[in-house]
Amino acid sequence: MKRLLIVEDEKMIRQGLRVMAQRSPVEISEILDCKNGEEALEILRGTEVDVMFTDVRMPNMDGITLVQRLQTLPHPPLTVIISGYDDFSYAVEALRCGAKEYLLKPVEREDISQVLQRLEGMLQESQKSRSRPSPQGVGCQPLKYFLLNPNVTTSEREAARVLFESWVEKGPYLVAACREKLESPGADLPFLCLENVDDTACLYLIREPQWPHLAATCFAGKRAGLSRPQTDFSQLPEACRIAVECWTRAFLTDAELIQPNGMPEQEAPPLSQEDAARIAQLIGTEKLDQVQALLDKFFLLAGSGKLSGVSFSGSIANLLHQVETLYRNKLANRVDRLHPLYHPYSYPSLQDFQTALWNFLTEANKSILQQHSASRKTGKMEEAVAYIQQNYQRDLNMAMVSNHISVSYSFFSQAFKEYTGMNFINYLKDLRIQHAKELLVTTDLHIAEISLQAGFENEKHFMKVFRSMVGVSPTEYRRNTGKKS
Repeated sequence: MKRLLIVEDEKMIRQGLRVMAQRSPVEISEILDCKNGEEALEILRGTEVDVMFTDVRMPNMDGITLVQRLQTLPHPPLTVIISGYDDFSYAVEALRCGAKEYLLKPVEREDISQVLQRLEGMLQESQKSRSRPSPQGVGCQPLKYFLLNPNVTTSEREAARVLFESWVEKGPYLVAACREKLESPGADLPFLCLENVDDTACLYLIREPQWPHLAATCFAGKRAGLSRPQTDFSQLPEACRIAVECWTRAFLTDAELIQPNGMPEQEAPPLSQEDAARIAQLIGTEKLDQVQALLDKFFLLAGSGKLSGVSFSGSIANLLHQVETLYRNKLANRVDRLHPLYHPYSYPSLQDFQTALWNFLTEANKSILQQHSASRKTGKMEEAVAYIQQNYQRDLNMAMVSNHISVSYSFFSQAFKEYTGMNFINYLKDLRIQHAKELLVTTDLHIAEISLQAGFENEKHFMKVFRSMVGVSPTEYRRNTGKKS
């Protein structure tokens, strides 16, 4: 990786991100930083950057606007959004505008390392395609900028309109959406590809008379969405939106082509906030069948075409955010499996995405259950140790302790050894001998009295155990430590 740009208002955070990036396995030639979106754009206009980390909330220009603006650059960097929990809705919007990853604050070193490794892989994959000239051979940047930014200036809008009309030639046009980057089937350029305008699919501006030929050639066998025929430049943003919505419906329903006349008049409601919260709460319990039932109902609704693409992806983002918020610490080692799920349309099919989501949730459920079990076991053993330390002077045995903490004898035997590193009998002996040694040094009590206070049944047994564990008799130990008998 040649260059990484860090855009963050707070200097200390920028420095922390820099250090974590430098310590990642990915070799970075140069790390740049700045404090807001305007400064970042100035850097990006003059310097090609591979990866950019940016906060959502910044002065002058926020992270979402920055992500939108940089898509008009010849080589926009792969962008990682950094946000707090309260800014998650903004982070989702940034992902829709072209960001590739997002990280929740506080950012951990392992998170940075994993994200950088994933993006390094993406950069290596794209090197070959970037070295080839575009099959269209037409500069699309003014048009892409117009589509990405609703508040363009009059001159920017005019530049986009001139490019649009020079290509469409004032005839009727269509917009098609397809995930794949398609190659032109001939030299006459029957479509204009607008990459990076939408984060889910490539958009293709097509002269309407060319569509039947394209439908039978490069679009054949591929999921695609198609807009209504239009003639005016001002209708282009809406045509793009409809094409993407049709494409996401094609993805959800496993159809090759969806056109506006195939869209339902009224869609079903998305996954409710209550159901998303319920699913999140059920993770880490023995009720995973209820999670499956709720998800099956939701995916059946999506696959039947009754749910819009925006509602589907928004529901998934909400569900994953609730799971991540609730179990962030417990799922730290599974973040690399979680983040791709925020992009359901990047999967080959709805079934593939459903399988990936279910696999993640079942693995998360198993991991959380194991952690809960370990935590409960630790709590029980802490309770057992406290009880022993308070009652070691009594005639204590393992059955009494296991009954006190309400666990089985066999469970206690194994768990106690795992927790303390020694079995119950040796632990109790060691505790009693340590107390006896303290009494030998700090008091003038007779050996017989010390043996009773330490919990031994008689003086003879005490002396035998003391010598075997300490190496000398109680009297010799007292004399060696400077206490006269």
